[in-house]
Amino acid sequence: VEQPPSIESTSTPPVLEKKRYHDLDALRACAMLLGIILHAILAFGQPGWPGYAPQNDAHWVVPAVVSEAADVVGTEAPKKFSPYNFCFTAIHGFRMQLFFVVSGFFTAMLWSTRGTKELLKHRAKRILLPLAIFTPIA
Repeated sequence: VEQPPSIESTSTPPVLEKKRYHDLDALRACAMLLGIILHAILAFGQPGWPGYAPQNDAHWVVPAVVSEAADVVGTEAPKKFSPYNFCFTAIHGFRMQLFFVVSGFFTAMLWSTRGTKELLKHRAKRILLPLAIFTPIA
């Protein structure tokens, strides 16, 4: 009976698979898509910029039920409500923080697998090189 070759007799060491975090990739993609929605909302809400002239009044009258519920809680509900400003605030409240958390996770993972020197080389190639090339152009 022939024995399978032992690990010591193989010529190449086993290759460790790089683990891909598909869930974090999807989370990052969703945050990017929310960025498109966020910037589209800017055309409809958020007055106060220099030269801003709203084309229409994008506010809804707050229903009386909401005002009554706010009175019960002890707060005051606004008379008008902008759905655009609500969506802007809801998205803007977490999107950039999400990018920082995901980026920190991937940076820590890169640092633990490659080390400080390789991490700095990787970041220099991905950030400093384009910055050095395109800053004089802009």
